[in-house]
Amino acid sequence: MNSPRFDFGLVHRIKADAIGEPGHRRFSLLVESPGGAATLWLEKDQLYSLALAIQQILVTERASRRPEARPSLLYGDPPLTSAQVEIEVGSLALVHDPASDRFGVLVYERTEERDVSQELPPALRCWASREQIKAFSEEALAVCAAGRPLCPLCHGPMGPEAHICPKHNGHVVA
Repeated sequence: MNSPRFDFGLVHRIKADAIGEPGHRRFSLLVESPGGAATLWLEKDQLYSLALAIQQILVTERASRRPEARPSLLYGDPPLTSAQVEIEVGSLALVHDPASDRFGVLVYERTEERDVSQELPPALRCWASREQIKAFSEEALAVCAAGRPLCPLCHGPMGPEAHICPKHNGHVVA
């Protein structure tokens, strides 16, 4: 794996957030570590998928019997200078290190054109403990669920205006 531009090491805090009114919200993942802070702007679907992937890994992967007292070299040392980073997320990857029971999030920046033959390094990498990542996934699911209610038939978002449901042949559902 190529080295990331920003390696935040083991984080102090990882948080999901949404800004704006339902239907017009912007979603972010906030990361704080000794190396600085990052705001990662992403789509609701990306945040939801990350939270679900975390939940699945937590269910399938058992905690290590003897976690290391200190993170392995796999995490890298946090940078000496404090970075303030803002990234538009293109894609995310989640990894689990069973030896230390740490979870890594790799963030790949959104690009205009991506050449499949040329693998780009992650823009940012950070690690979190099992407790941190579990709390983050629960918070992310709550943030995603706090939006507009979904139509029980078509599962499309319903706002304050009348909902035209395709399952009702375009008739308005109150």
